[in-house]
Amino acid sequence: MALMALTLAQMALEALQPDQLALLALPLLLLLLLLVLLLVLLLLLEVEICRGFELGSVKVKSE
Repeated sequence: MALMALTLAQMALEALQPDQLALLALPLLLLLLLLVLLLVLLLLLEVEICRGFELGSVKVKSE
């Protein structure tokens, strides 16, 4: 199944002209950048949540 998907993807890429491939690469790079930013934000949120817990009890931040 995976081999068939890879073969279809390779055929699709071979069918594209070089300028079409460049147009396809930009949105894919932007999507990759957004995914990386989302991952970083999730990691920062996880660190912040972990800082809020102390031995199983929730610390309330006072302002």
